[in-house]
Amino acid sequence: MIKGTAGMKAYRDDVRARAAAQGRNPDQVKVLYLVNPLLAETQAEAEARRDARRARAEASVPQLLAFFGKITNIDFGKYDLDAPVDTLDLRTNGHQQSLDDFKRVAGSRSLRDAMLSYRGTSGSIELVGTPDAVAGQMAEAMQEVGGDGFLFSMGDVSRRTVAEVADGLVPALQRRGLVRREYAHAQFRDNLLEF
Repeated sequence: MIKGTAGMKAYRDDVRARAAAQGRNPDQVKVLYLVNPLLAETQAEAEARRDARRARAEASVPQLLAFFGKITNIDFGKYDLDAPVDTLDLRTNGHQQSLDDFKRVAGSRSLRDAMLSYRGTSGSIELVGTPDAVAGQMAEAMQEVGGDGFLFSMGDVSRRTVAEVADGLVPALQRRGLVRREYAHAQFRDNLLEF
């Protein structure tokens, strides 16, 4: 799985091509990307939060592997965390599809990096900074990719994170004309297709 704007564009192009191949108008298929923005009052504070998030994720790799091992019936504890996944003899009598997906995503990355990417993802692109800076990052990504927007996928939904998005990021996006200020239609589908 390719991350960043290159991966986002490749995914969107694939979805649009598949829609056209099925006789659908690609412009009526909305492609939204998962993101988990990390917002703060200053860029330095946002970067410090990102670094703390990464440290927590890296510390949880053994637990993630243990859980994944329960699903796949593989004892990952016997493998070197820095060994490339494609050099490991990973076979299962457990959940084959999960293992196949993991190996596909992992490629030649280390077991540690692959597990962080597979389970510790921050979304399609990393968004870190002040609300205005993140709004700019989101705008740049959409200009490059040509997608239809983002879906927030946040593991720590608290009053603080909701307020950071609702009171900080959304107004910054509205000032740029990237988020509507009101809904024109009664139905969700109509509002989604309008924007």
